[in-house]
Amino acid sequence: MTNGRRSLLAIAIAAVFVLAIAFAATSASGPAAQAAPMQQGKVCTWQNIGQSRNNLFHVASAYDTDKNVMYLYGGVNAQLAPQSTVEKADLSSTDLKATHSRVLASGALSLVGSAGAYRAKGADSEDSAAYFIGGLADPENGNARTDTQRYVVKKKAWERLTTTGLKARVFAAAAYDPVHDVIWVTGGIAKCPLPDVLQGKTCNAKTLPTQYLSWDASGNAQWNTLTGGDMAVYGHTMVYDAANKRMLLYGGTKNISRGENKLVALDLSDADPAKAKLTSVNTVTPGPSVYFHGASMDTANNQMVVYGGVTSNFMQSNESAGTKSYALDLAVNPPAWKDMRAVGNPGVRVAGAMAYAPNHSATIVTLGRDTFLVGDPLPEQRVQRTTWALTCAEAPTEVPTQVPPTAGPTNTPGGQPTVAPPPTRIPGNSCDIANSKVPAQAINDALANPGNYYGYDLPCNPNLPESPQNPLRRMLSLVNAAAPYHPMYNGLIWKCGCP
Repeated sequence: MTNGRRSLLAIAIAAVFVLAIAFAATSASGPAAQAAPMQQGKVCTWQNIGQSRNNLFHVASAYDTDKNVMYLYGGVNAQLAPQSTVEKADLSSTDLKATHSRVLASGALSLVGSAGAYRAKGADSEDSAAYFIGGLADPENGNARTDTQRYVVKKKAWERLTTTGLKARVFAAAAYDPVHDVIWVTGGIAKCPLPDVLQGKTCNAKTLPTQYLSWDASGNAQWNTLTGGDMAVYGHTMVYDAANKRMLLYGGTKNISRGENKLVALDLSDADPAKAKLTSVNTVTPGPSVYFHGASMDTANNQMVVYGGVTSNFMQSNESAGTKSYALDLAVNPPAWKDMRAVGNPGVRVAGAMAYAPNHSATIVTLGRDTFLVGDPLPEQRVQRTTWALTCAEAPTEVPTQVPPTAGPTNTPGGQPTVAPPPTRIPGNSCDIANSKVPAQAINDALANPGNYYGYDLPCNPNLPESPQNPLRRMLSLVNAAAPYHPMYNGLIWKCGCP
């Protein structure tokens, strides 16, 4: 036998000997503890919470963060005819449900593809209103309009503003910026005739400026144009990311035949909105290529949720649409897309309406159509009238059922080994600044359900392991401690310490 073979044999014998000793030690010390599985994270579930009174899609939506009401305006019916209907979905109850009712809106235009945003100035303020921007009235010619309309909540009145300067656009995206008190509108297309779309022709996006609606000291609205903010995309979404002082724009199309998966940020960190800048955002993993989809900023979980829309061949016999729920995780840098693997789904939702309800920590989706039906004559489309909510909760984590072998079993008088108690969760505390600015109900909910609020039990530096120099975040404060509390725009967050 060669020296090499003798060495290998010796190693093998030694390994068997070590295993035998380990087995004997384990048998002598009693049964080993059953290892607990790794934390599975949060489980997200869709549930049906109501039904719209309308039969529409391509509606514009604006979520009233003062009263937790979702306003839905315009759109087309099953015969593709533009409507002037205004509806509200009331989500203000303690139960997670949406109560739909019609809103009297005398003078509302019959438009499809408007962009909506809610200016939040307080529940009792006459400046709080749902704004609806652009759209088109005649799908046959496809010419976009420059209208700016609003529903003033306190007065319960619909108004058409006499502002000038807005570029004509349809299928744009809009969102409210509470820091600068302006409404941003991005992208859109100036013309896209319906007959061309049905024939499979392209509607190529042309460059449109990024604009914002501001108000002077007298309350008069005016449109402003952002230098260097030109974009060529439509059918995309835009949400406000308060923690990072930016808008996040996602998806859309440049030719109506296929979707994009580009993520763009509108940096709002400068005190002057005229100095906002558009920048591309890189992600760890690619997101879905979608357009005419919905998006919401899930502040409780620090993620942007995307659902619905189409990926290719809009309004064709081979139209492709999915029913997966995606989330852009903003807790990591760079952000990462993930399939949420949600339980259930609201079905195919093309050109539906989506928003985030902060009082329920839920993403809401309503209306939209099913996969496109083709024929000659064109059949009525199937509209999805149900309203669904997506909520996420911590998955239950198993704990060891027996005492670890190093400690040895402890026998009770009955002779049975005791069960190790589950680990105790160390509670967090609320900062004085939060206690002075935030309603007690919100504070109590965060303390009772810390995992529903971003940051809890994350290390101060999430890129390093926990240590005495890198403790866990267990102090409840505001995203911006210097600003007033708002459940969506300046909510509660777990930090390393108090201001």
